[in-house]
Formats: sequence, C-alpha cells, structure tokens
Amino acid sequence: GRLREKCQADYAKVKDAPKWELQYHKIREIMTRKDTLYIAHSCRSDIGFIMMMNRRRGTDQFYCRVYDTLDMFKTAMPGMEKYNLPFLAESLGIEHDAHVSLSDAIVCFKVLCKVAERNGKTLKEMFSEHEDCMSDSVDVLRDFIRSDRRRQLAVIKESDYNPIRGPLTGLRFCMDERTEKSDPEAVLEFARYVVSNGGSYVSGVSSSNVFVWDGNK
Repeated sequence: GRLREKCQADYAKVKDAPKWELQYHKIREIMTRKDTLYIAHSCRSDIGFIMMMNRRRGTDQFYCRVYDTLDMFKTAMPGMEKYNLPFLAESLGIEHDAHVSLSDAIVCFKVLCKVAERNGKTLKEMFSEHEDCMSDSVDVLRDFIRSDRRRQLAVIKESDYNPIRGPLTGLRFCMDERTEKSDPEAVLEFARYVVSNGGSYVSGVSSSNVFVWDGNK
C-alpha cells in the first residue's frame, strides 16, 4: 500500500519486477565496483530505498557514494523552471520514457553530457567541480531511519485517546523540538513506553502536564 502510494510510475511497469532477494547480489556487485563513478538524479531517495530494502529484508548493507545530478544541475543551470528529469529531458530535446529504470539511467547521463557541453566543461571537470553533490549511502540510511522515526512519532502525537490504563494514565508528556530532531530514535522509544503504560505523548508544552528536556536549557 505505501509503496503504491509513493511510487510515481505506472504500476503496470513494475508489477512483474523480480523479487529483491533475486536481484540483491546483482545490485550489490554493481554498486560496489572499485574505480567507478556513480551518478543518479535525486539519488538520496534511490540510495535510501536500496538501503532500507537491505534493512527490511535482512540483506547485508554496502557502502557507496553517488553524485546527485539534481544538485549538480541546479548549480550548473540556475534559473530553470523545474529540475525533475522528465522536464530537463524535454527542455534539452532528449527522448525519455519516465520512471522506467533503464530509460532514467540513460537519460540522466545524456542530460549530464548536455549540461557539461553548455558549460564548456568535460565530464571530469564537472565531477571535480561538484564533489559537494555527492551522497554517502551510510549517511542516507541514517537520515531515512530518522525521517521514518519522526513520521512514527507524529502518528503517536496525533492519537487523541489511549485506551490503555496504567501507571501513566492521565499524564501527557512532551519534549522540546530540538531533542526530537536530534535523537528521534530515543524519543520514539520513550513515547512508545509512555503510551504502553497508559500515558500520552503530545505536541507543545501547553498540551502537556509533563515536560521532558535534555538539561541544556
């Protein structure tokens, strides 16, 4: 359900895709080659998806670094109306079957070549100038996990009624936003403990009767 909701492609294009377990070793071999430059458009979502699949399916994580052409193009072609791949391909006269993996990969490279040409640079010069546009798979996984924890915490905050009765019934806890952002894993664990013992975890000091802070204020 969540996958269909997030997936922008026509479902018919992906419904017959092979299972993750059958493709994992191919993906790992491709993504961990030495002396290879990896590029992708808006690559944090791509890397994050792969890393989260490893996490959820119990396959080994692997390390890779990828140049994000989205960030590169924003710097190299300022003032564009949009920077999504279909729009860039159309603007540059490149044929594109959007949200099909092979087409996306080929078009991403073709757009990069066009952008480099427009800027009078070689691909090597483009990579050298835009090293700050590189994403690290370990960092991306950490950010994805934290984002997911914040989403789960938001769901708990939105719950108006807790049917569980326990030692914390009647108590409404909250923490300062800085703590929630800096350590969402720990805050989520704390919120779950509160709810499982009859209490509530809420947003804002005014809605709470127990305020937890990290001691630095």
